[in-house]
Amino acid sequence: MAELEDSNKDPPPTMEKIAAARQLGIHPKDYKMMRLVDDMLKAESLPSRWTAIYEKHNDRWIYTDSRTGEAQLEHPLIEYYRGAVFMDKGGYRV
Repeated sequence: MAELEDSNKDPPPTMEKIAAARQLGIHPKDYKMMRLVDDMLKAESLPSRWTAIYEKHNDRWIYTDSRTGEAQLEHPLIEYYRGAVFMDKGGYRV
């Protein structure tokens, strides 16, 4: 299990960040891993035709492909970010 890091320079995570962290299985107080969430929430992290909207009343993100109209609840590159979390936690330890 990753050690939780306490950092006075990081503000408490927003509901939007916490919802995104759930997609990656990251604890909101794990400030080191939450930096991956920060990256995932940047508009430029989405493929060019995708948009992301946070639904406050449902506490979830909706990702939409503007070309096809397809909507989904996980980031289109979620497997990339899950891989980054895996590697940051130590990957396969031999």
